[in-house]
Amino acid sequence: MNQIDRSSTSPVFQDRTSPESVYGSEKTASGGFDPGLPTYVITHGWQRSSGDHEHPDWSFEDRTRPEGQANIGLEVWNRMFDEGLDANIVFYQWEGAYTGLIGAPRARHNADYAGYRLGRKLTAILGSDYEQDLHFIGHSYGTIVNGIAIRYLESWGDLGDATVQQFTALDAPTDAPGWIAPNFPAEWFEFVLPDSVDYFDNYFSTRPFNHATEGGYGESVFAADINQGVGFGHGPVGSEFYPEYVVKGRQADFGTVNWTARTIEPEPEIDDWITPLLPAIGGAAIPAGSESADSVAAVTTPQRTVLPVESIFEPLIGQPELVSGLPGYDAFRFDGHRIAEQSPVSMMQLIDIPLGTEMLLLDWMVGAGGDGDWFTLYFGDELLWSMGIDGLLEDLLLDAVIDVSDFAGMSGALTATLHSVGESNAELYVGNLRFAGTFGAAPVPAPLSLVAAGLLALAAQRHRRGQRRAN
Repeated sequence: MNQIDRSSTSPVFQDRTSPESVYGSEKTASGGFDPGLPTYVITHGWQRSSGDHEHPDWSFEDRTRPEGQANIGLEVWNRMFDEGLDANIVFYQWEGAYTGLIGAPRARHNADYAGYRLGRKLTAILGSDYEQDLHFIGHSYGTIVNGIAIRYLESWGDLGDATVQQFTALDAPTDAPGWIAPNFPAEWFEFVLPDSVDYFDNYFSTRPFNHATEGGYGESVFAADINQGVGFGHGPVGSEFYPEYVVKGRQADFGTVNWTARTIEPEPEIDDWITPLLPAIGGAAIPAGSESADSVAAVTTPQRTVLPVESIFEPLIGQPELVSGLPGYDAFRFDGHRIAEQSPVSMMQLIDIPLGTEMLLLDWMVGAGGDGDWFTLYFGDELLWSMGIDGLLEDLLLDAVIDVSDFAGMSGALTATLHSVGESNAELYVGNLRFAGTFGAAPVPAPLSLVAAGLLALAAQRHRRGQRRAN
């Protein structure tokens, strides 16, 4: 993945980073940060029952620490005291998570920005040449925040070679419907987490998705060292299961299978709470029968490679502009287009998707959100990605990870369209296309109908779809 300087971005919502130093050896705790101690970073997810931060009467200052985050922090404190170990605990609370009952997609997009904010703050908090262990614990969208923060630290932080990083995911909603967690497939972790992550443990709800709190959104993730299913709903995975697991380890309640009487057993690798701060009792980074902590590369998948795709789009409607740079990102190499709203703007190029391709990766940035406009990306007549850009963060460079595995080995038309609503005031940058996967033989041509779908006049077809705004 490209390394991006996002330091020029401006905050659009508040956040709160609260470090505490826990001295288990002295049975004391204090505010502040001790650079000589290892560190836990605990991040909450979407807060759907605490109001919408965009409401004029809503106040971030009035929000207390979310229950799951508070419970995890409390039990980490208790475990540190019990073991006589010292550590920092950093609680990260982000306003963009508070989007109300129907605001999940907004919280998802806000999580990207919160990740960059946390990354910048941790860079300042950890200081120069920090060499202690780091353990990131995130629930729900907090896994996205932590993942992007780790990536930021990899690019712009000053971590010493001795630092061990662990990434813990608590029911990351990769298996949730797209209207809840857009652009968050299970492969997100493979392509976003850097190689500096030594260990990745994933705890996910085994309960089926539903609209109530007892349903689950997570799933087994290929990149993880341990995938542990638990019989708790989405919220309780963070607020009930994991806090108890911190204290009791394998003796904790892992729940039952889909409300049945059958108890879920922990995976064989789990002897105790998995964390790099407890090396004397197994610790995070040494699964049973594996190598030492520093040599475990949880998200390194050498069989997967990334192939760049040259941006040779041709205009279909309007005039997209080929650009080689982005405003505010002078040092970032960008091969792509600036698409300014022209009622609408559409461009197409013929592409070959190699055999073994799993994901299409691209960089994108909203220059101006417009007034209800949205963007679609089609392969032939199949919708790959749809995104309303009104209300998204402007001038923030982001990544998209799009599943195209069903089209591996096919050739066809890739069509990008900025759909227009109201005035011509929207602006979008799209570029740096890459295929990621395990590549084999050259692609074979798709049926002619697939290619033809991109070569025919697409305006009427897109306008018909455009009568309903894409989610």
